[in-house]
Amino acid sequence: MIHEFRELIPVKTPLGAGYAMLLEAGEFDTYWTVVLDNSAVVTFTQEQIRISRSYTHGRGISDAKMRKIIKPKPSTRTPRSMGRMLRKT
Repeated sequence: MIHEFRELIPVKTPLGAGYAMLLEAGEFDTYWTVVLDNSAVVTFTQEQIRISRSYTHGRGISDAKMRKIIKPKPSTRTPRSMGRMLRKT
């Protein structure tokens, strides 16, 4: 399967930062074709690619606001197994 992205995805590679433009998913590996910041077009395997700060995609969300959005909320509920243990004592 070959997928061409409508919007380029910012990525980090062993050769530097760039933008993923094409994804080719094979039976045993996935390949990403990336345009590096120096204009070179290189293909990398899945293990070599890391998506970098792409959560905003130009929507104006700051890092601080994103941290607040994804921050896990503390649970006030006692886990079910712990509740059973407390009832037995």
